[in-house]
Amino acid sequence: MRGSLEAAASEKLEPHDVTGPAAAQRAALLRPGPAYFSALALIIWLIATWDNTSRANFPIVLGAEALVLTFSFYVLQLHELTVLGQAYAVVANLAWLGNFASELGSAPPWWNPAALIVTTLVLGHVWNSSKFKVQGSRFKVLGDQRSGFGLVCQAIYALGIVAVLYCWLHPKFKVQPQVWLALTSGLAICVTAYGVLTRFWFLAASGQLFILASCIEFGLQLAQGRPEWYLPLAPIAALALLSGATVKWFQRSAELRFGANVSASTHRAEIEFGAPLLEAARVYRWAALVLAIWWVCEYISEPNRVWVLALLSAATFAWGGLRRNGEALLFSAAFAVPALFLFWAPLMDSPHLYWGHLLLVCALLAQQQSARRFPEHFALNSEAHAALIFIGGFSLWRFLTVWVSEQASGFYLTASWSVLALVLFAIGIALRERIYRWLGLGILACALGRVVVFDVWRLEMIYRVLSFMALGIVLLVLGFIYNKYQEKIRAWL
Repeated sequence: MRGSLEAAASEKLEPHDVTGPAAAQRAALLRPGPAYFSALALIIWLIATWDNTSRANFPIVLGAEALVLTFSFYVLQLHELTVLGQAYAVVANLAWLGNFASELGSAPPWWNPAALIVTTLVLGHVWNSSKFKVQGSRFKVLGDQRSGFGLVCQAIYALGIVAVLYCWLHPKFKVQPQVWLALTSGLAICVTAYGVLTRFWFLAASGQLFILASCIEFGLQLAQGRPEWYLPLAPIAALALLSGATVKWFQRSAELRFGANVSASTHRAEIEFGAPLLEAARVYRWAALVLAIWWVCEYISEPNRVWVLALLSAATFAWGGLRRNGEALLFSAAFAVPALFLFWAPLMDSPHLYWGHLLLVCALLAQQQSARRFPEHFALNSEAHAALIFIGGFSLWRFLTVWVSEQASGFYLTASWSVLALVLFAIGIALRERIYRWLGLGILACALGRVVVFDVWRLEMIYRVLSFMALGIVLLVLGFIYNKYQEKIRAWL
């Protein structure tokens, strides 16, 4: 340490040229002479600290020394000592993590990791603060928060805080992994909020490691066994909250900047950093969607899964229309796809019907008509409209088929197909939707084929006659409608 002080004293006695190689050397982050003597002093002091402190307290003492060395800049004016002294903080965090890894059975007292976290947090704020600079060009580069060294220090300290916090708390909840699932989500929100409010952006970014840990715990715990139903909702809520807060932050920033004199460089910087954050928020929303569907499949009983997903699909569809948000419409489709899969898969294997399934069919057809009536709110193209009608109508036909097959068969099935075809054709005329008409004609063709292939050969005489009568009545009604209103039908369809 004596060599460092002597180097600092000799540096102060030299004349301060404002130009030339000497000025460039003084403005450098590390000057060879002072850096050499500072490094020797720090190594000697590190050995002395190691020999005179216990292994448990060594990281805490080392962190405190790093803090003292950082603020010694204001007294000694020797920035090499401050810069190289940051290695003490890095070693302190690594030493604590090493002690934790080698002594998993003995948890340190609460104040031990808490003191190290507070020390590292203070150092992070020091290097994040624009006030940490000395007048004059000689040391200005040291305290500039935009400098490379300052950014590296902030990133390392933020990661150290998160790592120590995780390793400190995780062992305490080994016997209660369900609580740890929810706690990691809470830590992600708290650390992110603190980093944003204090402008410690690297800490806010590092806090996302907690949400990653929470999502991993979500998958592991639901795969191995189901915890209490409300605890797995924590990562879903955390993802949604962080994503929504990010979007609101940028919307509010845009409103505050509206009408203000913002420079072109500032605007470019906002775009450069804002676009990745908004994309990350989008990823969070879709991750929350996937977890929500997984939660429904795990915690909702089999008879109710389809209608719950259908209800979520309808709710997000309505929200997307009110907010004119195209992404919400995609969310609605994402909820509808697994609902359709759960609706169709059991029917293909061992048909069993629940009346809640009808809600899915009604929701799809209602969403299509809402989009048709309010095109300024729902941006759906003609292909999407056709797909919704076809999927909804075909699902309704399958629902009716299973229901009739459970109650009866034969003539009743053919008659029900004929009536459904007539109803769909009438709906197509009333709503002026061509796909309904085509769907009705297709189901009517299936009824005709069933009469020829099945009913004629297997049904008794009375049911055979009734099948032909039902089909004939439907054909007569459709033929009458076509002949009498063919001009209007052509104009509508």
